[in-house]
Parts: sequence; structure tokens; C-alpha cells
Amino acid sequence: MNDVDQGQLSDALARMNEALRILDETGAAGDIGGHLDLAIARLEQRLGLKKPAPHALKDDLSPTVKDVPPDAGGIGDTACTWDITSV
Repeated sequence: MNDVDQGQLSDALARMNEALRILDETGAAGDIGGHLDLAIARLEQRLGLKKPAPHALKDDLSPTVKDVPPDAGGIGDTACTWDITSV
């Protein structure tokens, strides 16, 4: 990436952060800001401003509820509304 590209991408990053601030201030739907926040993080990585968190791109390998044994650390301990007896 040359210096011109780097400058243009840095400008785009600044504008994306400003757009995210505006979305937050106006109370826009969270998924809009969430997508923009992800795009900001990816651009920051591309510009070398931040390194990805370990395993950040390996979300598909994270255990799901069905992959975790029922006796594992607190899963299933929380009462659900249908488990609570009325008073």
C-alpha cells in the first residue's frame, strides 16, 4: 500500500468513526453501528493500527451450547421464566 492509499484510507477511517459517533448520538438501530464498528476494526487492522485479537477470526470454532457438556461451568443454572414458581 502506498502513501496515497494510506492517507485516503486514514481519511476514510476518520469519516467512519464520525459516522459511528453520529449513529450513536441519534440512537440508530444497534446493528447498523455494529456493522460499522466491525468495518472500522477491519480497516484499523489493515492500516496496521491494531492487531486482531487471538482467535478473533476463528469464531466458527467457538463452542456452542450443544457442544458444551451440561455440567460445564454454570450452563443451565440460570432460572428461566417458566421455571419460576408464582408467589
